[in-house]
Order: sequence, then C-alpha cells, then structure tokens
Amino acid sequence: MSDDPGLRIAQDEQAGIAEAERLVKEAEFGARELGGWSFWLSGALALAMTAFQLWTAAVGALPAAKQRSVHLTFALLLGFMFYPAVKRARSPRLPWYDLVLAGLGAYASLYVTLHYEALLQRVGTPEPRDIAVGVVLILLVLEGTRRAVGLWLPVITVLFVLYAFLGAWMPELISHRGYTVRRVVGQLYLTTEGLFGIPLGVSSTFVFAFVLFGAVLERTGAGEYLIRVAFSLVGHTRGGPAKVAVVASAFMGTITGSSIANTATIGSMTIPLMKRVGFKPEVAGCASPTSRSPRPRPCPPSSTSSRCSAPSTSWRSSTGSGGCRGTSCRGSCPRWSRACTT
Repeated sequence: MSDDPGLRIAQDEQAGIAEAERLVKEAEFGARELGGWSFWLSGALALAMTAFQLWTAAVGALPAAKQRSVHLTFALLLGFMFYPAVKRARSPRLPWYDLVLAGLGAYASLYVTLHYEALLQRVGTPEPRDIAVGVVLILLVLEGTRRAVGLWLPVITVLFVLYAFLGAWMPELISHRGYTVRRVVGQLYLTTEGLFGIPLGVSSTFVFAFVLFGAVLERTGAGEYLIRVAFSLVGHTRGGPAKVAVVASAFMGTITGSSIANTATIGSMTIPLMKRVGFKPEVAGCASPTSRSPRPRPCPPSSTSSRCSAPSTSWRSSTGSGGCRGTSCRGSCPRWSRACTT
C-alpha cells in the first residue's frame, strides 16, 4: 500500500463523512433535519439573513438597536425551526407550536425596529406594552438558548435576573434594594446593555461573516487543501496524523470562527486517518476535538483581533502558564500541542 499522504486522504475522505456528520450533530446539540415546505422556508430565511448581513457589512451597519434586532429575529426564527423542544424529537415535520414560538420571537425582536423612533422618545419610561413584549422576548431567548446550547446557560442567566429582584433578601455583602419588573425588563430589552448588548452586536457584525466564510470553505473543499499543507509540514514526523489535525485546525482557525465548520472540514479526514494508522480512539478524541476547543478564533490577517488562540487555550504546559509566539509549539496533551497566543 502506498504511503503517499494524498492517497491516504483520498481513501479516508469517504470514511470520514459519517464521522463528520456525527460530530457536527453533536456540536449542534440535536438539530432536526427539516423536510418539505419547512426545508424551503428555512433556506429562504437563511438566504435572507445572509443577504441582510452582507448588505449591512458592505453599505454600513444600521443603528445598533436595529441591526441587532433584525439579526436576533433571524436567529430566533431559524432557531425554533431547527432545534426541537426535546432532543429526541428530531422529526422533519415542524410542530405548530414551534411556528408559534418563532412568530412571537420574530415580532418581539422586530418590535424594537418597528417602533424605534417612538422608543427613543420614551427612553426610561416604557409603556406596559413595551414591558409585555420585552418579557415575551426574554423568555423566548432563554428557551431558544436552552434548545441550542443546553440547560445550564439559561439557568445561570435566570439566577442573575432573580438577583435583580431579590437583592433586598440577600446577605448584606451583596444586598441591594431590589428593582421592579418595569426597571429590569426595560434595562434588558430597551437598552443596548441587555439582550441587544455587545455580544449580540459582535455577532451581528463580525461573527456571522466568519461563520459564513467557514461554511463556504467547507463546501468548496478548501479544508482538504489546508490538510495537504499541514501534511507537507508535519506529516513526515512521528505522530504525524495527530499533528496534522492540530496544524490544520490552527490554519482553519485563522479564517473562520466556527468550530462546527472546522470539525466538518478537518475532522472528517484527520479522525479516521488517525484511527487507521494506529491511534487509539481516545487519543484521536483528544487531538482532534481539543485542537478546536475553545471555538477557533478569528486571527490576523482576517480580523483586527489582538489575541489569537490556535489551536487551543486549554492545553497548558506544566512548566508555564502563558502562551508562546508562533504557529507551532509543544504542550501537555499531547506534548506537541499547546495554546498559541499573539
């Protein structure tokens, strides 16, 4: 059998498709596969979201509240369509209650854009209707987060919201007088310091572009090219396939912020290749997924980010806690992998 790395990649590409699909589904926490009219509707919404994001990126972002409101609207619509209430319920048929929740979420989020001028005129004095719509949006965002990410993030969020109401009953060190529902909901919903804060702003302006670029790379086969480059650098060394996974993930992390796109492009070939040459499954599970954890971060020259973590910030050397400069260095698990910060 030939030892040509290119031939190995070709042989393992087909075997890696099923593995990549499994990893992507795990990363997406049980997203359903839509069919029929719901499939076409979700595609139309995704295209509309892409067009909106690219248009605002080219022409200029809208006012912060409007930009983030529309972005969140698309996210809620697609989120309630793709993520079922229960992970086990992955039927391609879209339940009526998910459509209702998606519609309510879209209205509650677009409410800020539709009534933008009126809301500006009554800043600090929200009307009962504003509060009611805000409560609906907060609850739907929490539910959407539970479906897409899991239970603990919404639980932590609810605890902090409860702290705003129950401050008067807290220990003296962390107590406060407490706030009304009107004050809390107004702060979370009608300002850029709550739901429409900096994280959503970054997502609506920068993150989406990187994720879109990663998806394009995945579909055009650019991931295979990155793997070939990584093979030419470290494929001939001891433990080459695992090193290839780390280096290729580092390359992918410089141009996309999506760990899902990274897994689909790099993991689909490197994981089965590592198993084929004799790596234990748990070693492949350490080298490949951990090289993409935490999620790959956009690095220069693709962004103006001043900090780059590639391939991982969770692998630390036993002799030091800081990062190192460059694109390849040794670490603790495995020895040759480590966080690389600039």
